[in-house]
Amino acid sequence: MVADDSSPVEHPQAAPALGRSRAGGPLRSFAIPGYRLVWAGGSLFQMARWMETTVMGWLVLEMTGSAFMLALVGFYRMAPMVVLGPLSGLFADRVSRKLLLVIAAGVSALATAALAAFIVLDAATLPVITVAMLALGLGWALDFPAHRALIRDLAGAQGVVNAMALENVGFNLSRIAGPALGGLLLEVGGAKLAYPAVAGVFLLSLVPFALIRAPSFVRGRSQGVLRDLGEGLRYATKERVILGVLGITVAMNLLFFPFNQLLPVFARDVLHVGPGLLGLMGAASGFGAMIGAVGLAFLPDLRRPGIAFIVGCFIAGGGLLAFAASEWYGLSIGLLVGLSVGQALFGILQSTIVLTTASDEMRGRALGMVGLAIGAMPPGILLLGAMTRALGAQLAAGIAAVSVLLLVSAITLAVPQLRKGRV
Repeated sequence: MVADDSSPVEHPQAAPALGRSRAGGPLRSFAIPGYRLVWAGGSLFQMARWMETTVMGWLVLEMTGSAFMLALVGFYRMAPMVVLGPLSGLFADRVSRKLLLVIAAGVSALATAALAAFIVLDAATLPVITVAMLALGLGWALDFPAHRALIRDLAGAQGVVNAMALENVGFNLSRIAGPALGGLLLEVGGAKLAYPAVAGVFLLSLVPFALIRAPSFVRGRSQGVLRDLGEGLRYATKERVILGVLGITVAMNLLFFPFNQLLPVFARDVLHVGPGLLGLMGAASGFGAMIGAVGLAFLPDLRRPGIAFIVGCFIAGGGLLAFAASEWYGLSIGLLVGLSVGQALFGILQSTIVLTTASDEMRGRALGMVGLAIGAMPPGILLLGAMTRALGAQLAAGIAAVSVLLLVSAITLAVPQLRKGRV
C-alpha cells in the first residue's frame, strides 16, 4: 500500500523540515532522506529501462533483421511522450508527485512482466511487443516531470544543481549496469532469461518510491485542462531561456538521441560484434555520462549553466560525427564515452535551467513542455531508421550529427539569453 501524501493544502515551507541540508560537499544532497529514496528508485527504474532497450533491440533485430523495424519499436516506446508530455506535467502540478512515480514504475513492471511471459512461451509477436512498448512509454511520460519536480521540491533552488548532478550519477551508473547486464544475460540465456530480469528490476524500483515522504509543494489553481495546458505553453514561450532550452531539446531529440536505438545495427553490421559487446557499448555510454555528471557534482555552484549546456550539445554532436565514421570497436567505445560526457551536460542542465527559471506553480507544466520537446524523438527515430535503410547506418548518423550541430548553433545565436542567464 502507498501512503497518501496528496493533502489539498500545500505549503512550500514544509520541504526544509524533511531534512534539506546546507552542508557543503559534492554529496550534500544525500543528507536529505527523501532525496536518497528518490535517487535509489530512479536508479533502479533507469537500470531497467536500459536493460530493456538492449534486450529488446537485439530481440527485434534477430526477429526481423530490419533496422527500420528496430526503429519502429523505438518509436512506439517513445510515442506516448508526444501526447502525454504536457499532460503529465499538468498532473505533476496537480496531484502527488510520489503517486505518479509509483504508478509509472507499476505500469512498467506490469508491461514487462506480461511481455516476458509471451517471450518465455515463444508467443511474442510484433503487435504484442508494440502494446508493451506503448505501456513502457506511458510509464516514462508519467515519471519524467514528476521525478524532476520532486527533486526540486526536496533540494530547493540552491541545491538543485547538485541534486540533479547526483541524480544523473545514479542514472548513468544505471546506464553502465543495465546494458552490460542485459547483454550478459542475452549471451547466457537469451531473451527468455534477460527479459524477465527486466521486469524484476522495474518491480524493485517500486519499493523506494513507495517509502518516500514527499514534501509539500505549491499547487497552481486549475482553470481546466485545455486552459492550463495553453497557459503552460504561453509561459514556456514567453520565458526566453526556457524557449531556448526547448528549441535545443527538440533538435537533440530529433537528430542526436535516436542513434541510441540503432546501436544494435552498428554492433552487428558496422563493428561485427554480438550481444555481449553490444551491452558494453551501452555501458560505455553510461560511463561517459557518469564522468560528466560527477564533474558537475564536484563543481561549486554553477552560475551560468546555459554555457555548459550548449558546450555539452557540441561535444555530443561532434562525438556522434566521429562515431559514425569509426569501424574499429575499440575506437567506437572511446567515442561513445566522449560523446556521452556532452550528453550528460545537456541532460542535467536541461532540467536544471527549467527548474530554476520556472515559478513554483508553473514548474510541472514547464517540465511538461520539455516532455513535449522530447516527443521529437519518435519521428527522429523513424527518420534515422529510414535513412539507415536507404543510406546505411554510418552515413545516416553522420548526416544527423552535422544537422544537430548546425541547429544548436542557430538557436544559440537566436536566443542569447540562454548563454547569459544566471541562477
